[in-house]
Amino acid sequence: MRVYRTGMRVIQISSGLSVIIFALAFFIWGSPAPPPLEQTSESLSSEQDDPSTPEQAPVVVCLGDSYTYGFPIRTNIENDDGSWPKYMQEALGDGVEVSNEGRKMQTSDDLLERFEVDVSDRPGRKPKMVVIFAGMGDALSTPSLSVDAYKDNIQQLVQKAQNRDIIPVLVMPFSYPDDDVQRVIKQYREWLKTYAEDHAVQVVDFQEMLCDEEGIKRQYTDSSAQYPNEDGYKAMGKYMAEQIGDEINS
Repeated sequence: MRVYRTGMRVIQISSGLSVIIFALAFFIWGSPAPPPLEQTSESLSSEQDDPSTPEQAPVVVCLGDSYTYGFPIRTNIENDDGSWPKYMQEALGDGVEVSNEGRKMQTSDDLLERFEVDVSDRPGRKPKMVVIFAGMGDALSTPSLSVDAYKDNIQQLVQKAQNRDIIPVLVMPFSYPDDDVQRVIKQYREWLKTYAEDHAVQVVDFQEMLCDEEGIKRQYTDSSAQYPNEDGYKAMGKYMAEQIGDEINS
């Protein structure tokens, strides 16, 4: 009888443990996982409107030759001091990021070749506007770039920008103290003005504020009378900021 009762108790204990183990196993492995939380439009909207998330400042890329680089005031590519894009940045303030992609001794051929690298495809940067200053280096090259080649390059640069939703702004080449060079610059200017008007592209002209009949005004040029001095680049930067300020901040 004791043996029987002992056996019954063992069976009862075993059955109880089985129930407990089964219950634990169901709790751990068998219970369905809670459904993932859906991100509602309200939550997305609140995240996008979160004032703690800083907005990226609009980026303006200045693409050009020695006159955009800041020659001869700017002495180091790592230091943008002395160029008109630097002074434009100061005039526009911290709400806009200005990138100087001017390089010495370049033509519109070179600008076209490096557009993707220096403007549109730079990692971590999405420009809102590109300011294209081409023509001075083209006219000064030996021989000067033909008007047809200049036209083709400018049109391709504008198209590249517009295809990437970047606002193109064209800059007129200005007077130079050499008759042969000046003759070419005049042809560039005449075509560029018509092209910009026909295609509704903004064009900025430094000529009136920077130059007179003999070239760059004396107070704005260095001893060679070929390049702006520091005051000249400052005036150019301030003037450019006034011309594009409304568009870049809209």
